[in-house]
Amino acid sequence: MRMTLIALAAVLSAALGISVLVQDDELLPEVLAMVDMAEPPESSQAYIYLLGLHGPAGSNPQDVGQQLLDRIRQHERASSSKPSAIDDSAISISIENPLPLPEGALFCHFREPECLSSLFAKPASLRHTLETHQELLQRWHVFSHLEDFNVLTQPRLSEPFPPYAYLMKASRLSLLNSVQLARTGDTTAAMQQFKRNVSLLRDMLVRNSHLVGKMVTVQLLSDHIDAINALITRYGLPPESLTPLTTAEKSLASAMARELAGIAALYKQMDGMPDPLGAQSDLPVWSVRFLYKPHITTNALLPVYRDFVQSSEISPAEFARHEEQAPIPTPQPYWMCNPVGTILNNVAMPNMREYAARMHDLDVKIRLFNALHSRNGISLEEAASRFNNPYYPDTLTSEPLIQDGQICLDGPANSNGIRCLSGLLQHLTGSRMR
Repeated sequence: MRMTLIALAAVLSAALGISVLVQDDELLPEVLAMVDMAEPPESSQAYIYLLGLHGPAGSNPQDVGQQLLDRIRQHERASSSKPSAIDDSAISISIENPLPLPEGALFCHFREPECLSSLFAKPASLRHTLETHQELLQRWHVFSHLEDFNVLTQPRLSEPFPPYAYLMKASRLSLLNSVQLARTGDTTAAMQQFKRNVSLLRDMLVRNSHLVGKMVTVQLLSDHIDAINALITRYGLPPESLTPLTTAEKSLASAMARELAGIAALYKQMDGMPDPLGAQSDLPVWSVRFLYKPHITTNALLPVYRDFVQSSEISPAEFARHEEQAPIPTPQPYWMCNPVGTILNNVAMPNMREYAARMHDLDVKIRLFNALHSRNGISLEEAASRFNNPYYPDTLTSEPLIQDGQICLDGPANSNGIRCLSGLLQHLTGSRMR
C-alpha cells in the first residue's frame, strides 16, 4: 500500500511538473492593448485610393484599389482558416500595365548638392515632366482631398504595402507644380499648395501605422519644408512659421503596435507545429509545448517595443541622452521553459530607435526653419550661429554646418538628410558657423 501511494505521488508530481512545463502565460494587458491598436478599421477611402494609385492609365484608382483590397482580404481569410500552416509569401499587389513611374533628374534627393536649386533652373524639363505625368499629378490632387486615411490590412510580417514609390513620385510632381507656379509669378498659389500638402502629410504621419509609410511621409514632409524654404529665399516672400511636431505626430506607437501584432500572429501560427524552427523533426506536436510557448515569447518582446515607442515621444534632448546612456532592452530569456521562443527572440531585429531618430530630426528641422525665418533683421548666418540645437541645448560645440546650399545640424544618429535644411542661396555655402 505504501509503495502504491509513493508511486501515485510520483505520478502526480510528474504530471504536475509536465503541466507546469507546457503551460503558457496569458498575453500581458499592455501587449493585448497594442495588438488591439493594430486592428484595422472597416473602411478608408484614402487607403483604397492609395492602394490603386499605380493603376493603368485611364483607370480609376479607387476601383483598382478596391479590387486589390478584395484580393488581400481573400488571402487573409484563407490564411486564418489554416492557423497551423505558415505562409511566408506576401500577396502581390502588382498589376498589368501600371501607370509609368516618373524618373529623371527632377526626382533627385534634396541631400544631393544642387538638387533643389536645379528644379528652378530647368523650365523646359519642368514643363515636359508635368505634361508627361499629368495623370499621376491629378491622382495626387484627388488623394490629397481624402481625409480618412487608415491602413486596412491585417498586421502580418508578410503583408503587402501600398505603392509608396508612386506616392513619393506623385508628391514630387505636386512640388514641381508649385515650382512652376512660382516661376510663372504666382508665388501665392505655390505657397498655398505647399501648405496644403504639408497639412495632408502631417495628418498621414499620425494615421499611417505602416512603419515604412511613416518614414516615407517623413521624407516627403522634409522635402516640402526644403521647398518652402527655397521659395521664401528665392522670391523674398514673407517669413513663414511651421508648428513643431506634436507628440502624436512624432509617436511610433501605432507602427510599433503593428510590428508587435505581426510578430504575435506569426508566433501564434507556429504554436503546435512539430518543427517551429524549420528543422525536420519526428517529435509529436504535443511535445513542442515543452519547448515553445507563443505568449511567453511575445510578452518577452514588450520592453523592447515599449522602448522604441518611448524613444519617439520624448524631446530631442532626452532622446540624445537616451541614445547615449540607455542600451536597447533585450527580450527576457526563458531557456528552461521556452528555449525555442528564446531563440526566436534572439534573432536580430532592426534598431527601431533609428526610426525614432528620424521623427526627432524632422521636428528639429522644423525648429531650425522657424528660427531662420524669424530672425528679426539679423543675417541668416547670424541666425544660424545663434540657433540652439534642440538635441544638445546645453552644449556650445554643436555648430550648424552651412555647405552646398544647406544648413545641417549634429544629432545622435544618421539623419538621411532630414536634419539638413536645403534651399539656401549659394552665396551661403562652404562655411561653418561660429
